[in-house]
Amino acid sequence: MPGSASSRAAARRALDRLRALRPDPEAARAFARELLTVPADPETLLAAVELLAAAPAPADLAPLRAAFAWLAAAPKRRDPGTLLRARILDAIAPVATGEDLDLARAALSTVERTVNGS
Repeated sequence: MPGSASSRAAARRALDRLRALRPDPEAARAFARELLTVPADPETLLAAVELLAAAPAPADLAPLRAAFAWLAAAPKRRDPGTLLRARILDAIAPVATGEDLDLARAALSTVERTVNGS
């Protein structure tokens, strides 16, 4: 259950492992891609996306697309304000293919109201 003590502990372990793997860039990237394929808390997703965005590669596209789709399926709950989805698009852009055009178009047409109505 999101926000539970066990999910927060799992998120902390994932972040700790990601940090521990930084001296081994390939292992860190592989773990970041793995993190993007399972539902996770925003902090964990952002850390994984940021790591991949530092040096985007074609191998990153599928997990980044999957994470974007998962977030977009319930945007108000999973990514209010679109921060994660915007960062994913930033990570995809340098290695984007024609498959990503529809993703970019959908993102451009996304309008989400904030609490104050703007």
